[in-house]
Amino acid sequence: MQTNLLNLKHLSFLLELIFMLTNSPSILAQTDLLPSSYGSAFVKTTSIMDQYHPMVGGMGAVIVHENIALGGFGNALLGHPSFEEKLQDGTEEVYLKLGYGGLFAEYFLVRNSSWQCSIPLKLAYGAAGLYQQENDERVERIGLLVVEPEFHIDLRLGKHLAIGLQASYRAAFADNPLFLDEQQLRGFNMGVGLKFISR
Repeated sequence: MQTNLLNLKHLSFLLELIFMLTNSPSILAQTDLLPSSYGSAFVKTTSIMDQYHPMVGGMGAVIVHENIALGGFGNALLGHPSFEEKLQDGTEEVYLKLGYGGLFAEYFLVRNSSWQCSIPLKLAYGAAGLYQQENDERVERIGLLVVEPEFHIDLRLGKHLAIGLQASYRAAFADNPLFLDEQQLRGFNMGVGLKFISR
């Protein structure tokens, strides 16, 4: 008899625990205790080495205040731009690899159920590598500090989805470059992004 009572107590406790776990997210959301957040994937064209090339990446943030979000991001060149560069043994055909990621703060100028407009300011660290086209041998690799102010306009497609346009400028600062030039790695970016919004 006592064993049956203990089993009933355990079963009752287990059912209550399951009920709390399955209902607590909706309860918290209703009381606005959970912060809003979003994740985004984007593709853009970037000006680099006096050429335009595609770049892909993603970003995500938590909206910590009505108009302020904090998050992280990362992106890299899709493909490898090729060009001629003056090296120690003369002018050779080379190609570039570039990627960087870091943190950002975002200020919303407009944020409502129809559309939103924001200014993210990104601070990142990354690397650029220069490789010989003929044998894929690395010629140079440098570290980069990147400051990238952006401008976003997003159109809400529903409660949890938005599509938007992005424009930014990449200011890159190289760590003791030998052949690569900081100016070659700086440039404007234009792209589109798809955002998945929690609420």
